[in-house]
Amino acid sequence: MDDDGIRVLYIGESVELARRASNYRNAKSDRSSQRTSRRIHKEIVGHLESGGSISFAIATSVRWGDDVELDLRLKSARRLAENAAVLLAQSQSGIRVLNIDAELGEGSE
Repeated sequence: MDDDGIRVLYIGESVELARRASNYRNAKSDRSSQRTSRRIHKEIVGHLESGGSISFAIATSVRWGDDVELDLRLKSARRLAENAAVLLAQSQSGIRVLNIDAELGEGSE
């Protein structure tokens, strides 16, 4: 949560969570080709420096439609689950979503 009590989320898909987290942790250079990694790194550092904490929520299975389980080994299934989670989070009050499409129209990146 941020200082205003707003829950801050970044929702992403990954086959290898440790590698993804490492990308965010090590994305210090403005010359890095990974804009999202730099942006999330900046958010993480600022949050931790202000005394905040970070937690991970990991989905190991996802059910869709008529209770069909998605095969998360497929990138298309992971992306579908990720995008659905982003849309759901964006529709809830008291949540700020860090995913780039949440910032469209606000003059951000």
